[in-house]
Amino acid sequence: MVTAIRHAIRDIMGDLLGATDDEARAERGGTRALLPGGVESLSLAPPPIDEVGSWCLRCGYSVRVRLSGRRCCGRCAGVALARQGTVRLSGYGDERAWGAIVREVKFGKDRRGGRAVGQALGNQWMRLAALDEVPHPAHIACIVPVPMPWQRRIDRGIDHTWCIGQSFAGWIGVPLLPLLTQRVGPPQRAQGRVTRLQRRSAAQRMVGRRDLAQALLAPRAPLLMRGMPHGWSLRQTRQRVQGGCRTVVLLDDVLTTGATVEECGNMLKSMLGMEFRIWAGVGCVTD
Repeated sequence: MVTAIRHAIRDIMGDLLGATDDEARAERGGTRALLPGGVESLSLAPPPIDEVGSWCLRCGYSVRVRLSGRRCCGRCAGVALARQGTVRLSGYGDERAWGAIVREVKFGKDRRGGRAVGQALGNQWMRLAALDEVPHPAHIACIVPVPMPWQRRIDRGIDHTWCIGQSFAGWIGVPLLPLLTQRVGPPQRAQGRVTRLQRRSAAQRMVGRRDLAQALLAPRAPLLMRGMPHGWSLRQTRQRVQGGCRTVVLLDDVLTTGATVEECGNMLKSMLGMEFRIWAGVGCVTD
């Protein structure tokens, strides 16, 4: 009832402002209405994802110079990275449908689109795992989303990375654990690429949840951990770690300069130990 009233008000405002029927439908459906097949067929005809080999499996950027006999590309050759590899869906340009969906999830609170991005990333991961290019989900301890400051989460009404991570973790059957937090600061979209590379402000605001990390590696988890949020993920992750899983997947929505992912990877290694291997799963990459 409330949704019908909201749509009726939008239709009236669209008529007053001179909006066309197509624009009104696009407003009601967000970017999903602009996808091939319409809103209802997003799960039936999802946007295409990048084929294996079109991006560097180490840094995640599109391959421009391919080095024969080496896993890296010409962009990340000789560069030390905290992550072992990167799995992505597509580029972040306006011509890519996945980039439009990620923007709608991030700024339009499109939870349905977030579930679609997580499932598509899970399918991409399973496809690469079948080719032995990435670790199998059975060997992954947990998935750690890149956090959002709680002030910005309240302002936007959604934690888009956590929304994508819930679908991604459920699709491949791996626990989702919030091992990182972030202090509030200026949004990254207000900074240019050069400013990001120079300041790395978003990466410097990352804070590790050492209480969760210590309980994750402790021989016996304290009883107080039962009352913490997402305690079921902690218990399941501890069982995987004790079983020998030493791979952690760091999840982010968009990879631009890589500074945030690198800082998060280094922080996870400092908390969990250098024997843990960090992989990155991202929705889109800005080449």
